[in-house]
Amino acid sequence: MSKILFAGGCHVGGHLVGANRSFAKLALGSIPGSSTEVPNTLVHLNFRTATDRLLAACCEDQTEFLILQLGHYESSPHFRKILRINSKKKSASGTADSSSIESLPLTNYQPTLSALLLDAGRMALADMLIATGQKKRLFNAEAMVTSLDSILSSLESLPLKAVFLLSPFSCPDSITRCIRRQAKSIFAAAAQKHGCIYIDTFSLLESARRDGTFLANFIDRIHLSSQGHELVGRMVGDSMRQVIIAGARKPIPVRTVQPHTFGRTDLHTVAAKEALIKSSTRTMLTSN
Repeated sequence: MSKILFAGGCHVGGHLVGANRSFAKLALGSIPGSSTEVPNTLVHLNFRTATDRLLAACCEDQTEFLILQLGHYESSPHFRKILRINSKKKSASGTADSSSIESLPLTNYQPTLSALLLDAGRMALADMLIATGQKKRLFNAEAMVTSLDSILSSLESLPLKAVFLLSPFSCPDSITRCIRRQAKSIFAAAAQKHGCIYIDTFSLLESARRDGTFLANFIDRIHLSSQGHELVGRMVGDSMRQVIIAGARKPIPVRTVQPHTFGRTDLHTVAAKEALIKSSTRTMLTSN
């Protein structure tokens, strides 16, 4: 059995749905002979903590294939608090595989009218930050490019057979979704530069808007639901299987969902943000 490590944010451990329903578990199950295996995971990994912990884990486990899903790639902590981006749902132990998490009802996210009004207010505040020249406090693209380049460069010293870099996940939260749409291109460029296999999970989740099933993929405005994990898990598993079965020792091109034109957004202008408020609210009301 190949030595596989799933590393990244809370989604890797199945936050709010349980480890057994995580995309990591589902992706690993698609590899022949590993359906009963427990995925080797490194969770709560982000740009601020990634390099040292990731290198240590890969060396200790003699990792051959690394699946990297980095979290916490949006606003500074101060503005995340102001914009109320973080979900308040947390387990008492802080882990995703506790019995209390496994027993939670797997309800999908349904925005209420109050949530839509709150979202519009947060978007107005984001407009103000952009208009006053504080856009980097919302999203610092230059810092992300530097951090991601540093992390992927450090992995080049390891005897990894392949690194799979997942794009940021789309989500119902309007501000977070806009930022992640911009971050997606940074991840794609970094993957190409460092020879990683890029998996465009953002476009995969966005494609669900075409048939009106987008919200079913989320348990709240940020985190994937069981259905969302299954969707991502199938895509990641298919990409892994192509590489692992082929016995590739270097990353090879893997087919991913192609980006489409829905909801294309530019955070640089207030006008574009105002259009997004209307578009997002209309979409949520229709889906609800």
